[in-house]
Amino acid sequence: NCGNPVTDQHEKCRNCSSPVIPGAAYCHHCGVRVEPIPTLTLTMVENNQEYRIPKGSKVYMIGRTVPQQGIFVDLDLGPYGQRKVSRQHARFVLRDNKWYLEDMNSKAGTRVYNKQAEPLVPVLIEDSMVIYFADLKFKINLSYS
Repeated sequence: NCGNPVTDQHEKCRNCSSPVIPGAAYCHHCGVRVEPIPTLTLTMVENNQEYRIPKGSKVYMIGRTVPQQGIFVDLDLGPYGQRKVSRQHARFVLRDNKWYLEDMNSKAGTRVYNKQAEPLVPVLIEDSMVIYFADLKFKINLSYS
């Protein structure tokens, strides 16, 4: 309505796919209640480094980038000396406005708290969850801002 171009950075209504006005409780086009998509931030416990999954992402891959093999990931853990981290170790997937973690059949495994995640079985992400990719420990923060 304001004349500004709409970008893909806005959330879309699950019912009609119209862009949702940020902060709105209902879709201005069809009237369906809008659930906000949580922002997911991973904090590496060892050094307090934060990694935020960009808005609009539906899949976020964790692993090691190997350009010679054409393997690129969203969060490259190779610089932390983690040869135990698989090239495509795990991923976060957004489904129905909720984030899930899936281990991608990694060799060293992915643990949620201290429980081994089953390969390719989605685990619902919760705020303050602790996740290990091989031996690297991360804390999860979910926010709705």
